[in-house]
Amino acid sequence: MRVLTGLSCFFLLVAAGPIEATIRVTHFNGREVVLARGGSSARPRPEVATQSRRISANASVVVNAGPDTDAANNDYRRIQDAINQAAPTNTITLVGTFDFTAPFAAAAWALGNDNTASTDDDYGVTIPVGLSDVTLTATSLGSATIQGPGDIPTFDLDGFLYFDGAGDNQSWTISNLRIVDFDNAIGMFLGAGGADGYNDTVIQNNFIRVPQDLNGTVAPDDVLQNIAIHYSAGTNQSILGNTIHLQGNSAGDATINASSVGMQSNTTGGAFYDGLTIANNVIHVLNAQAAIPERILGIWENASGHTSDINVSNNQFINDAPGNDPTLNLQRAFRVTSHSSPTTLVTYDSNQVDGANIGFEWLDIGNFTGNQAIVLSDNLITDSNTGVLVQGNGVAHFTHNVITGSGSGGGIHVVTGTLTGSGANTESVFRTAVSGGSGDGIWIEATAGAIASMSENDLGGNTGFGLRNQSVPPITAERNWWGNNLAANVAAEVSGNADFDPWLASGTDVSATFGFQPFNYATTSGTITTFVGTGAADTGALLAGDPVTMQMNGETAVTTLAQLLNFDIQPGGSDDLFTLGQTGVPTIFDGGAGNDTLIGTNVAQTWNITGANSGNAPVAANTFTNTESLRGGTAADSFLFGAAGSLALTLDGNLGSDSLDNTAIPASTVTPTGPGTLDGLMGTATGIGAGFDNINVIAGSPADLSVTKTGPATASTNTQLAYTITVTNAGPNAAVDVELNDVLPAGTTFVSLVAPGAWSCTTPAPNAAGTVTCTRLSMPVQSDVFTLTINGPATSANVANTAIVTSANEGAAGNESSTANTLVSGGADLTITKTGPPSVPTGGQINYTITVDNGGPDSATNVVATDILPAGVTFVSATPSQGSCSGTTTVTCTLGTIANGASATIVLTVNVTAPEGSSIVNTATVDSDETDPTPTDATDTATVGVGANVAGVPTASEWALLMLAMMLAAFAVIRLRS
Repeated sequence: MRVLTGLSCFFLLVAAGPIEATIRVTHFNGREVVLARGGSSARPRPEVATQSRRISANASVVVNAGPDTDAANNDYRRIQDAINQAAPTNTITLVGTFDFTAPFAAAAWALGNDNTASTDDDYGVTIPVGLSDVTLTATSLGSATIQGPGDIPTFDLDGFLYFDGAGDNQSWTISNLRIVDFDNAIGMFLGAGGADGYNDTVIQNNFIRVPQDLNGTVAPDDVLQNIAIHYSAGTNQSILGNTIHLQGNSAGDATINASSVGMQSNTTGGAFYDGLTIANNVIHVLNAQAAIPERILGIWENASGHTSDINVSNNQFINDAPGNDPTLNLQRAFRVTSHSSPTTLVTYDSNQVDGANIGFEWLDIGNFTGNQAIVLSDNLITDSNTGVLVQGNGVAHFTHNVITGSGSGGGIHVVTGTLTGSGANTESVFRTAVSGGSGDGIWIEATAGAIASMSENDLGGNTGFGLRNQSVPPITAERNWWGNNLAANVAAEVSGNADFDPWLASGTDVSATFGFQPFNYATTSGTITTFVGTGAADTGALLAGDPVTMQMNGETAVTTLAQLLNFDIQPGGSDDLFTLGQTGVPTIFDGGAGNDTLIGTNVAQTWNITGANSGNAPVAANTFTNTESLRGGTAADSFLFGAAGSLALTLDGNLGSDSLDNTAIPASTVTPTGPGTLDGLMGTATGIGAGFDNINVIAGSPADLSVTKTGPATASTNTQLAYTITVTNAGPNAAVDVELNDVLPAGTTFVSLVAPGAWSCTTPAPNAAGTVTCTRLSMPVQSDVFTLTINGPATSANVANTAIVTSANEGAAGNESSTANTLVSGGADLTITKTGPPSVPTGGQINYTITVDNGGPDSATNVVATDILPAGVTFVSATPSQGSCSGTTTVTCTLGTIANGASATIVLTVNVTAPEGSSIVNTATVDSDETDPTPTDATDTATVGVGANVAGVPTASEWALLMLAMMLAAFAVIRLRS
């Protein structure tokens, strides 16, 4: 059909009035494009047509793959034309397989957008300069495929999407696309657009297959690597959930290696990439390496953005081929450039590497001196020749990583650079397992910089050293597990200047949490051995002539007596039991958070009892933190106290003749409950049987603990509820063994808890029911504030949420519980929109369109729209899209139920009787059974002028009438003369 242009098209639209139907405009070359012009975001967008003009705001276009007909009608031109016509906020949805290898598409792609060879836009779908806020997508992954021809030997970086960087292309979203066999699938490059050229880019949930890269012999004009995603400068960018396949068997030559990259950025520095997130991407290397292996980079964060917050997390780099050899391949799973600063943080968290030559590699040509540490946490690196290679004076901090099966390059290898702490953690390597390798666990070369202390790591099971330090400065490597607990064997695991004493007595991982959590039951150094309890109920025994046996968290370990001198017993947070029977060994007992019991045997014991976790000899400044029970054996035992008792403590002398030194305890707080005497300085008891039995030390320092809880009085269903919980100790003394409990009400689930730093809290998993519990060993006279957020119920209910606080020395009961009540009810946010023509003649008709949208969160039931007709109109008809309408002066439309996100429409027609020059003001309202959180938008008014600007009726000015009269007069004269 012929395209209407100019005034013809204008008068057609004016005469026809508002257009609701789909318009299809056919190009002169026979191609047809159907576009959807956007309206209100709350309503479905009706499809309209466009040809040479840009697509209007909020429009969407569906581009279908089609036949390869000619130079103007092929899959390349279909995509390029849609992007050329796009405008900000547009969505372009691709459907089908777009074959760029078909003859006409391939020829058009080679010429590019300008249809001219040998220009910058050849071999790419070029994005117009300055075009921002566009979404290019498919309805789901797999519903749209863009098929390329593989690497082209005569052109470098032939690709699918080409952003040349000449201006801003911000807020682009590229999602759900299958892009296969292009040298560069998505290419964003740095140019005049500068630092903010690609702000808020989202590249998400795409599948990209990178073809084999051709080497320098086969393709001398194709010198650059193949790249799946090349991104560039801009803040708050997200590259999420993409799957990338690299061939892995591209064959290099003696001149130029073949090379493939999963993703890479331009180098800019500064804060150009602030807010960058690269997460949940998976890179597969499909085949084993060729005889001359290609160079492969998985994720290369190449910004040098040392003042940017950058997070690279939960990505995977996986070798799929059994023949892959990490000692031969040239794979770097992650290449590192950007570093942290005093105000920004670069993190690599929970990533996985399998079978690379190097798992994490600092850029070798960089110089990162003066920057702060990149944090590598919870990463898993398996069967890679080198786990992590720090060079270029890079700075790193490791915590909770697992590096296993490394080769000759070592688990962590520092050539130049430093290992340091980060934040509150001053250790350089902490709770990281670097084990089971054929080389060294941690290898520090002579050229490395300062290395901060490292502790609680598993460095055992390596064929080489657990730690090899070739640099001159000493390294503090205490409290690590070296695969053995005997001194000679531990010493053999360390090469160079390093302090490894004390060492962990066990390397058992006692938690399912990712990372290394050692079995920290004992360490030995100098003249004392310290037993450290866990969070579970632990048992231990030290008997005459026997090794020390400890059971903690269900694990059993043994330490030989040859390593043990004195003992410092530090129970953990539960109720622990320890049996002592070793002759002549002074023992220090630190009362932990639980109710612990020490049991003597028939060997005479001296019990030195200190405060909580002092790890030292008795000091009077310490205080007890909980109820402790000490039961002597049949021999004479001596109980020595070095701190004032603040809680009840039970002493059971059992059958021996025992003594109590309570110098630090006021005599008035000690009450004997069995035979024996107590003089305030030294209590002694003799006899057989119940002598010195059950003497109780009573707490003498009460505190007044209270809790208040506040929350919203009302809320809607399916919303979050936030509570403020305030725990207050009014004194006069510190509250001890404090516990706060909050059982989540029925129908609610946990979201988050913000707690003061001195408290230790356990919570349900996110979106799960359960109990929030927080504890604190000692709370001074002060108030602590918690913020608890939960998911409210899905149905109407009265939610009563109660917080309860307890302490062991509560002295003023009655205010330890507080409840916040919230009335939760359903809600539906109804919005009504009423539209009509701007004007209408007297005697004409007005067609009003009334649209009711439900913004949720609940369905709206018994929805009723009401329209009271004003004077000057008479009712003709009312037609709803659902339900029915009645009435002629007050029109009432019963629309039934409108689901969350759905809408209903009413077409109301009236005759106009009002005189010309007047205005008709008509208002419609809507209501339902549910509460409307924003009732102000449930009313809308349309105003229509009568007799003004009537379309299709031309008028003439006085000068035009005068000219017409003169022409008629002249015509009459001519007729008379003839």
